[in-house]
Amino acid sequence: MGDPGVSAERPRVLILGGGFAGVGAAKKLEDADAEVVLVDRHDYHTFQPLLYQLATGLLETTAVGHSLRDLVERQENTSVHKGTVSAIDLDAREVQFDEIAPLTYDYLVLGLGAEVNFFGTEGAEEHAFPMYTLPNAVRLKDHLLERWEASERDPSLVEDGALNVVIVGGGPTGVETAGAVVELYRADFAKDSCRFFCFAENVTLRRGIVRQTRTYEFSGTKFFVVCERHEPNGPMKVSGIYLP
Repeated sequence: MGDPGVSAERPRVLILGGGFAGVGAAKKLEDADAEVVLVDRHDYHTFQPLLYQLATGLLETTAVGHSLRDLVERQENTSVHKGTVSAIDLDAREVQFDEIAPLTYDYLVLGLGAEVNFFGTEGAEEHAFPMYTLPNAVRLKDHLLERWEASERDPSLVEDGALNVVIVGGGPTGVETAGAVVELYRADFAKDSCRFFCFAENVTLRRGIVRQTRTYEFSGTKFFVVCERHEPNGPMKVSGIYLP
């Protein structure tokens, strides 16, 4: 299988996966005397470092998911196909797919990415929100919005923790997600909602501090009180009071 006009005499490099590794490999082969075939189960490349911004409404889907064909449109030796790998026959040098005909290859590049590892944490797979894919980020955004709207209809849900967010992982993604969630609550949701006299949301970084932002409204004026807890059983201490 290949695009018309591509010489069968050239070796075929089959790249499985349209992530950073797969797209990077295809780019490196732009001037190679080879037929390059890139296959991914989606027709878009996900820019994972920005998923947290999609999940918190800072970016739209199109800013995070980019067309794979657009990324290699200037490479005459490269074609892109959408397909899910079902089997790889190393002896026959052939890959089978669910949606398209099998592809043979001279060289095979595996860039299929990784799956979420919950490390055996009970309940995590059923209830947590991974941040690996574009659908993951959209699902989290929809959930945050749904919880906020539910709490606006029934403020008693806030006391039950409806607006609390626990982020597992204190690396760059965890820290950036925590900041973006706080900004989403504080700048966007609070601005659009006038029903609460007082509400609070917790954003927790595992192995880090707990920061709580309480929003108060008095005579039409809103102000924020930020509290922090630096130890698991320590007190919440006020760290700042400011106007929006």
